[in-house]
Amino acid sequence: MSQRERWILYPLLFLALGTSLRDKLIPSRLRPLSVDAVTVRCAQLEVVDADDRTALRLGAVEQAGYVELYDKFGRSVLLLGPDENGTRYGLYARVPGRGARVPLSLYAMPELPAEAPQAE
Repeated sequence: MSQRERWILYPLLFLALGTSLRDKLIPSRLRPLSVDAVTVRCAQLEVVDADDRTALRLGAVEQAGYVELYDKFGRSVLLLGPDENGTRYGLYARVPGRGARVPLSLYAMPELPAEAPQAE
């Protein structure tokens, strides 16, 4: 290998090694302050506070979506979504100390057709 080839090859080699090890040696703590988007698609969205405790959770289950609110201790306090059977949709509150869900308002979920109607 000539002297000229060494002056080209070795800096490129160290550059490649440095960039591949950068996130392992120097952890990245940068978080974006805001994100602008027209549409965000995900299976579940979780909002956390400064102490990394869940404050709000949005998600989807087999038949419907749900919204769950948490208190400052990370305990679920309100749930807007389907019941365990998936037959009724409603607003549920958790009883402190017992963990049981108390329905605040309910309605029966309508039967969905096997195929969704096509838009014209």
